[in-house]
Amino acid sequence: MLNILVVDDSATDRRLFEGLLSKCLHFKVSTAEDGAVALKKMETDVPDVVVTDLQMPNMDGLQLVETVRSLHPLVPVILITGEGSEDIASKALQRGAAGYVPKSRCTELLRDTIEHVVEITRTESSFERLIDCATLSQFEFSFDNDFALIAPLLELTQRMTVGMGVCDETSCVQISHALEHAILNAIYHGNLQIGGPLNGNRALLDQRLTQAPYRDRHVHISIKINPEEALFVVRDEGPGFDTKEFSAMGRKSALVGEGGRGLFLMWAFMDSVTFDTKGSTVTMIKRRAVADPHLASKESKSSSNNFRLPAILGTLRPLDGGESIQLKKPRIIAGRGSNCDIVLKSSSISQQHCLLYTFEGWWYVRDLKSVNGIRVNHVSFNEHLLRPGNTLSIGKYEYKIDYEPISLGADGIDPPADPF
Repeated sequence: MLNILVVDDSATDRRLFEGLLSKCLHFKVSTAEDGAVALKKMETDVPDVVVTDLQMPNMDGLQLVETVRSLHPLVPVILITGEGSEDIASKALQRGAAGYVPKSRCTELLRDTIEHVVEITRTESSFERLIDCATLSQFEFSFDNDFALIAPLLELTQRMTVGMGVCDETSCVQISHALEHAILNAIYHGNLQIGGPLNGNRALLDQRLTQAPYRDRHVHISIKINPEEALFVVRDEGPGFDTKEFSAMGRKSALVGEGGRGLFLMWAFMDSVTFDTKGSTVTMIKRRAVADPHLASKESKSSSNNFRLPAILGTLRPLDGGESIQLKKPRIIAGRGSNCDIVLKSSSISQQHCLLYTFEGWWYVRDLKSVNGIRVNHVSFNEHLLRPGNTLSIGKYEYKIDYEPISLGADGIDPPADPF
């Protein structure tokens, strides 16, 4: 029997969710009208999972997530997100929520999401002492489109990331969610080439699993964990996809979109998410957890003693395989002139062609009245945000920009409001 606590200031919604969940015989459902009442109930009856609305008086869903994580770190919290709650939802996910369900899709997704989160949370710790002695853990997997192998892989990942100190129990559930969606996308959208949501089109799924060339493709997973970070690389053998679509996807469209939910969780739960140019490989990085990520983020911006820019702020990687250019200053001019920070010897480059600059942890590019202009993902702009993985064209040269916004002081998975 799973003990579920539903928190919502709307009596109508509380009754709706209680009725929906009570249809499962192994769910025991209780309710609370706000976060403060929920915490009071949890003093005497700790639930297996908390389901909470985000926008509530007295104590909203974000505050509830932070408090539950502090007082009851093994209790996962699932968010019910409404239209217009994208900002608070991303913050809540970063600060400890285990998952979310859009309010418009609760009937379809809520029960399965609860069971899935609880299943991921309940992992054994038999190897804790052994893992404590590890300094490096590295795995390489290659398997066919077998969904049954995902769960044991996630369990292995959880044990290693927690045991080596990269994250706590709550964060390891988040890492599992992100890795799971990366693998599902590799199998479902990559190898089997099925469009639409993951839980749709069962007939086509069954057909592709037994039909060449889809059945013969494999998913390749590389995991490297040390006490400072965990790195995950997931590659499929499909034809790839247009990464520009995902590079341009904002938080709101990813949160509510049919095809963006997994990508949103990957963005929210990992510190870095980048796709290769083909779109068949995704690389995700999760860094060692700090005691209070929110406090650390605030301190990093308010105190030079607590936050220093890294020596390398980013890298321009040429698509033709030439020598990479390291970005070592937050304001860089590229052009043909010998006084430029980046000197590109080509007749297609102006003396001072463009300006690269950082703002709140993100790189931007501005055209300096160049002859041939600049392009981002092959589209011409006067000024534009450069997301990690974007293609920047300067004259005849094309570069993939590689950097990590969090390491440059970014607060969250989205850049500041894009003025362009």
